[in-house]
Amino acid sequence: MTFEYFMVGFGWLAAIAFLGVAGYRVARLARMPLNLRWEVYPVPHEPKQKRSYGGSYMEEIDWATTKRKTSSLAAYLEIAAEVLTLKRVREHNRYGLWPLSLAMHWGLYLYFIWLFLLVPGRSVAATGFFSLVVVIGLAAQVLGTAGTVGLLLKRATNRDLRLYTTPLDYFNLLFLAAMFLAGLVSWLGDTSFAAHQAYIRSVLFFRPIRVPVGVSVSFLLFELFMIYMPFTKLIHYFAKYFTFDRALWDDDFKAQGSAVDRQVTAQLGYKCGWAAPHMVPDQTWLGQAQDPALPESKKGATGFLLLSKRLPGPATIPSSRCRLMRSCRCRCPLPNRLANRPNQRGSRSLTCRWTDIAISISPSPKLLRRSSGWSTVF
Repeated sequence: MTFEYFMVGFGWLAAIAFLGVAGYRVARLARMPLNLRWEVYPVPHEPKQKRSYGGSYMEEIDWATTKRKTSSLAAYLEIAAEVLTLKRVREHNRYGLWPLSLAMHWGLYLYFIWLFLLVPGRSVAATGFFSLVVVIGLAAQVLGTAGTVGLLLKRATNRDLRLYTTPLDYFNLLFLAAMFLAGLVSWLGDTSFAAHQAYIRSVLFFRPIRVPVGVSVSFLLFELFMIYMPFTKLIHYFAKYFTFDRALWDDDFKAQGSAVDRQVTAQLGYKCGWAAPHMVPDQTWLGQAQDPALPESKKGATGFLLLSKRLPGPATIPSSRCRLMRSCRCRCPLPNRLANRPNQRGSRSLTCRWTDIAISISPSPKLLRRSSGWSTVF
């Protein structure tokens, strides 16, 4: 019975670890400094008429002194559409990831619903409700397996996706695929999910019970995943609310003496803990704005070179003028994308052969020998 006691204890450990770490991270998100306002319209909490064309309450006369009309329901429905249908993934479905990602997410949603439905006893099962439990549980395993395995294959075989898929991304998908596959295997040995229900109730009521090996492995992987998930970017399901409500849709104006005004004042007193040519060391943000390190003649000289399309040949930037050459080369996901090589005069230069990257150049865009298809934005 030692293993049975371990499974009961580990089930509680997983639940406590998940709730504790996830709660801590949500509290940290809630206390984060104010986000940079995105000013993206339409904003869902505006009235329907203004949402139709991307309008704002600031179009009204005396908007600062007039009570706003907002729709919290519309905002929550927009979040629900994103969570349940992955709306933005579907709208930007360039590589066909949306159906696979939707299957994986709904596999997780149904998995948690299935676990809650396993709690009731045999009295509920006798009413025919247990048939629904079987359908939902099986659907969770099938959708989750199809979604994770499909995403793994898509990312491993598509060249563009493979370039920015990290080893951790593969590990996360493999972990989820193993969990869902273990669930499918456990169902083959327990088609009514009776042993699964027995384990769930043994954990809830501290009554260890022996279950088939497949069921134990399935729940052990799930509990390991519950402990692991809050420490990773998979916690984004909690962060979505803050992304939408605090960043994308924050269109409140800053009234003098308000809570936001006090928070902005406090944040302007934060000191910069990083260095750059245009930053004053150990200076506050307010001080940086009032007394920048660069002289007036060089203000605004540093900019970004945005490559808009593939070029017939490489373009060259003198390495002495590229502030981010080394960091760009190190961060670049493409092997041999950037080459540091001698030019005809013997000095070092940075050659970019690919598109869709940004290089910081200083002090003047005129230093770039332009080729057709390149555009500079400052």
